[in-house]
Amino acid sequence: EAYTAVGTKELVLINIFVCAVFLLPNAINLDGYAVSEDEAALPLNSHAAAVKAVGTSPPLETPREQPVLMSSSSSSASTSNTNASGVNQKTNLPLSVISNSEFSRAEGEENVKLHSVWSTHHTGFPPKALSIEQARLCDTKLQITLKNGFRCAKDPTCQKCQFPGEVKKSKELMKIWNSDAEVESRKAVFGRLHANRQEDVIVMGINKGMLHLWLNWLCGCEDIGIDVKRSTLMVPTDKETYDFIKKLGYYAIKPSWTEKFNVDPVYDGKAGRRGHRWVNDVLLYTCLDLVANGFDVIAQDVDIVWAHDPRPYLREAAKGRDILTSLAPRWDGMGPANTGFMYLKSTFRTKIFLETAMNMSPIKGKSDQMLLNVLLRHQVFRQVHFEILPISLFTLMNKQNWPKHRKTALVIEDARIER
Repeated sequence: EAYTAVGTKELVLINIFVCAVFLLPNAINLDGYAVSEDEAALPLNSHAAAVKAVGTSPPLETPREQPVLMSSSSSSASTSNTNASGVNQKTNLPLSVISNSEFSRAEGEENVKLHSVWSTHHTGFPPKALSIEQARLCDTKLQITLKNGFRCAKDPTCQKCQFPGEVKKSKELMKIWNSDAEVESRKAVFGRLHANRQEDVIVMGINKGMLHLWLNWLCGCEDIGIDVKRSTLMVPTDKETYDFIKKLGYYAIKPSWTEKFNVDPVYDGKAGRRGHRWVNDVLLYTCLDLVANGFDVIAQDVDIVWAHDPRPYLREAAKGRDILTSLAPRWDGMGPANTGFMYLKSTFRTKIFLETAMNMSPIKGKSDQMLLNVLLRHQVFRQVHFEILPISLFTLMNKQNWPKHRKTALVIEDARIER
């Protein structure tokens, strides 16, 4: 009827008018960005509106200095906890000044208000980590369903499809890990690490069954003259391994938490089996702690060899980015990010992403790689600047990749040796 009543020219003009009035403003708002001096992108349609709604404004950006050593379970120091000399009264350490101004925006009472605004509109980057109920990783209307990914027809939050015992144990581990005594213990380690570290921290989870693989990495670094002792932090899950690492003079987080949470020290070479699931969990928690305290992090598996020092390349490649990982050459729920080697920049986006991953750990099952890939595809984390490292430099020791890239590789994964 419209075509018969109105001429073609008139219809074209009506369509242009509708697009101009309804579609064009939304497109501009959704894609609009204001770039600060340090090239940190800030979505105008989300944060600016939230700031206007709650009547707060972002703090001025300042150069990054020594971080405040606080756990991921605690908020960053607010102005009410500092004295005139700029010292945090709770930690008795200098106040953290992070170059990414978004960091401090997400903390304290203002964060609660901002998150309330975000939860209503779901636009822009979330100012607070998502809960299991908010993420809805098994909601087929929101998430991409892939083979080897999250699936649960009876519960969009995935909780009803997980083993109740595993969920309970994971929540118990998080509670112990974030207890006051454990936070204080890690704070002391971070203080020593900060005083002696280089530009980034190398962190690995380990148990007794993995020691030979870690020693293989150490010997390889020593053989080609790479000094890693001052910047390596180990996360052991048994006392015997902790004592061995300390004797070699490396930093390690004391596994006092294992007095209340038993972890199998055996490693049979298969991901997610026996104690390996909990090794991956505490490694994730440690990465969050480090990123939240201003450290850039190289998180890697112990079955890795460095052919050359990758850190200069990673520092350059990570400029303006949040997360770099090696490639998992697969098109299911376990790819494309390979969590066996990750470079995590200390940015607000990385912190929120990792904290969300920690919240999801009770439902992740045996695969941390599947969890992180699902979150990287999640609609609210599309503003995380994630890049895959080139396979020619960060390669796998297999028949397909190793022969091609053995002359160019910086890092070789799955470089396992027999004891």
